[in-house]
Amino acid sequence: SSAGDIERERWYGTLENLVIAPGGLGFAMAGKIIGNTLWGLFSMFLACVYVRLLFGRTLPVASWPLLGLTLLVTVVALVCLSLALCAGFTLSRNARGLMNALEYPIYSVSGLVFPLAVLPAWLHPVSWAIPATWAKLGLRVATVGAAAAADVPGLSGAGGAVAMPVLWCVLWALATGLVYVILAWRGFRRIDYRARVRGDLGVW
Repeated sequence: SSAGDIERERWYGTLENLVIAPGGLGFAMAGKIIGNTLWGLFSMFLACVYVRLLFGRTLPVASWPLLGLTLLVTVVALVCLSLALCAGFTLSRNARGLMNALEYPIYSVSGLVFPLAVLPAWLHPVSWAIPATWAKLGLRVATVGAAAAADVPGLSGAGGAVAMPVLWCVLWALATGLVYVILAWRGFRRIDYRARVRGDLGVW
């Protein structure tokens, strides 16, 4: 959705206006990204309601407070990742094409499509560098419980506890998210240069 926002702003000729606005492009896009992410969270809630009404099943939750914390961190982590991608989309001449090229690889590598265990071992470090991976693992432990704690990499001795694996995932999601915020900041500085000095940011 954020890539589509960039395409629309470029199509309407307002991309440069957002860059030179007092808040800057990063601030404007952060608002769009947060809105898109929260809308996705609503769709997840709606899916749970459908499962309950149509199939009579409920989502098993090991710890509601930890689930709430992990959902909040998931939104933050996805916003951080999206800001970095947004900078790349803005610098690209074809944001939608770049999005289509990256979308499913990111879904797959972060374990959102299938478990990380089925991925080759050499891809695991790439998975751990994506905030969505840690957010997904935290959500899994918060819902499934201690049985999923063994899936969390780099954590040993948690026993049957649920809080420690979830907090470990939260910590790593925020840490990797911070790296993407730094990348986004550098990207938006480059975008500012393109808009103010070269003047070709809105060129297709």
